[in-house]
Amino acid sequence: MHHDDELALLLPASGIDASRRLVERLLALIRDWEPALPGGRSLRVTMSAGLAAYPKIGQADGDVGERLLAAAGQALQLARDAGGNQVIVYET
Repeated sequence: MHHDDELALLLPASGIDASRRLVERLLALIRDWEPALPGGRSLRVTMSAGLAAYPKIGQADGDVGERLLAAAGQALQLARDAGGNQVIVYET
């Protein structure tokens, strides 16, 4: 069974480097987590992340939020396409 869920985090004033460190710590915690299931089985959980930062996406205007989400989505898809369980930062 495989499900994709997406979550957007806004990290104002943290910058791309601090955001990446935070998401990489979260990724490590999730990677090491093996929730127990009935019958002695365990579940493997992975996470892929795409990061984008303003002003890397361009000038501020009315659609900056949509462009941030689109950029993060592109980075997320690159992370998934590269095998998942990693963080990719959107580069302009």
